[in-house]
Amino acid sequence: MSVSTNGLWTLFYIPQAGLLVLFAYIYGPVLLSILARPLLKKLIWPNLASAPVGPQTPTQNFLIIIPAHNEASVLPTLLKSIQALQYPANLVKAWVVADNCADNTVELARTYGFNCLERHTDRPSNKGQALTYGWQNLKNDPFVVDKSPIILLIDADCELAPAYLQALNRAFSRPNSPQVLQSFRAISNYQSSSVSTLDAAAEALRQWVELGSRYLLGLEGRICGTGVGFQPAVFAYLMELQQHNLAEDKAWQASLFKPNYRVGWCPAAHLSTPSTENSDDFKKQRRRWVSGQLSLIKMYAAPMLKQGLLRANLSQLDYALSILQLPRSFMLGLGGLFGLMALIVPQSGLVACWAWWLLTGLFFGYAAYGLFLIKAPARLYLRLLKAPLLVGQVFWLTFRGLLGGKVKNWEAMRVSSTENTVELTNVNQSIVVDSVVVDSN
Repeated sequence: MSVSTNGLWTLFYIPQAGLLVLFAYIYGPVLLSILARPLLKKLIWPNLASAPVGPQTPTQNFLIIIPAHNEASVLPTLLKSIQALQYPANLVKAWVVADNCADNTVELARTYGFNCLERHTDRPSNKGQALTYGWQNLKNDPFVVDKSPIILLIDADCELAPAYLQALNRAFSRPNSPQVLQSFRAISNYQSSSVSTLDAAAEALRQWVELGSRYLLGLEGRICGTGVGFQPAVFAYLMELQQHNLAEDKAWQASLFKPNYRVGWCPAAHLSTPSTENSDDFKKQRRRWVSGQLSLIKMYAAPMLKQGLLRANLSQLDYALSILQLPRSFMLGLGGLFGLMALIVPQSGLVACWAWWLLTGLFFGYAAYGLFLIKAPARLYLRLLKAPLLVGQVFWLTFRGLLGGKVKNWEAMRVSSTENTVELTNVNQSIVVDSVVVDSN
């Protein structure tokens, strides 16, 4: 074989080597989470009445900010759960920020007795802009100025477990607590459709595997958009930056490394949220996420890698790898492609074709583990057969994103009727009972 031919194959080996690293980046934490499963169960479902993890008496004040864009169908569930929190009402204040709402979100919030800020602009906006507006109006509120509350961001389609603030109070009250804490999320309507089932499995893997393994290794956690609490100075710092990225949670985390603010995980603080239930909403949501992820890569990947290496900061390097992580669906497609190439032209493969197909096939075991974590009934495992279709959709959306397609608007993705909202509430209540009392999984 000539030198030029060797050089040609090397060009194929470089992306394959990168993909192998990304596979290891996914499967390594899975192994750790399986080995440490008993410890993770105690972290996620502790006995809050007896566990010595913080003060028994509530000491933290909380300001809950709820960004809302046409959320009338789901907002009541969240507001009722806030009213039912097992935490002193005088230590909690909640505000709904109604951003360009065309429904009765504002009226609902006030009917339930909640404070509400209205924002109207002549152009579409996003969640980050709504939060910036909310903070500008709330930072001088007497409750904020006098009480220095933890700023807690909750999406309007969530539901909080009764002991939610108790867990956060304990976590923030520990000595040397991180300045930012991400709570534990679950998908409430995981049985509704193939899309919601697979999304629930993915969320369980994010919590148990991604966040759980990093917690055990002493690395920083991840900001996941909703259910995240900030010390007031940290939140003020982020709002001053006015970052309006569609993936604002990851953009925030990049900004927190410079002043050395730390992000932690509070697995005992549980909230649930409904997933999208049909392919159209799934595609809209993933299109938005892919667009945000690609913009993050351009802005932060190289600087975070460089700074992480210079600082020898493993958490920063981990963050850089996380934003460089290709969508799972795109990795599946590339793995299958490289396997096919290695079958047809063996010398083109960095590893044998069977190795590529094993790595891609393990993704179905990875998804099945997510179903196991949510205690899915056996019949729901058949929904894994729908995974290839969803994989294909995300692969195509990612490919389009690489070609320059962008999404700018804040679109609400949710169940659309009040009837469905009530149904989701019932499903979520069963999840909370299973988790705290029965010690599910």
